[in-house]
Amino acid sequence: MKTINVVNKKENWIMDKIADEICYIEPKDFKITRSETTDNNADVNYWVTWKTFRPNYPKTKFDMMFFTHLDGYDWEKVILDKSDLIVCMSKHGKEVLLSERVPESKIRICKYFGVSVNKRRKIILGISGRLYNTKRKGEETDTKIENLIPG
Repeated sequence: MKTINVVNKKENWIMDKIADEICYIEPKDFKITRSETTDNNADVNYWVTWKTFRPNYPKTKFDMMFFTHLDGYDWEKVILDKSDLIVCMSKHGKEVLLSERVPESKIRICKYFGVSVNKRRKIILGISGRLYNTKRKGEETDTKIENLIPG
């Protein structure tokens, strides 16, 4: 059985939630593990917080990164070059990677993660504020937006 090791340091932020959703998948053909560092025995090491991978880390069988953004450090390019597959969440992310000369064959766009892939979540928009008799807060805009949204 193949093993995917989800690499993520628990820091209680959105990247943890993404790692959690990946770990909740219960595939039949492979096993998902989770750790804060590389598992050299795993078939895939999936770095959810890609910048925790360091340029001096040795390559594993298959290194996969979840790309969010660049901060302009030279070592970021080294990590991207070492990656076998890079997952981003948008066309913009893909364009950034292509501008860094990452081969298109190494890039995948995945807009959804984990157990929610097959479930469409209801989107709830909230607008808060205080209404004024003078309408100085543009309340009529709220009504226009509300009428544009189906449901």
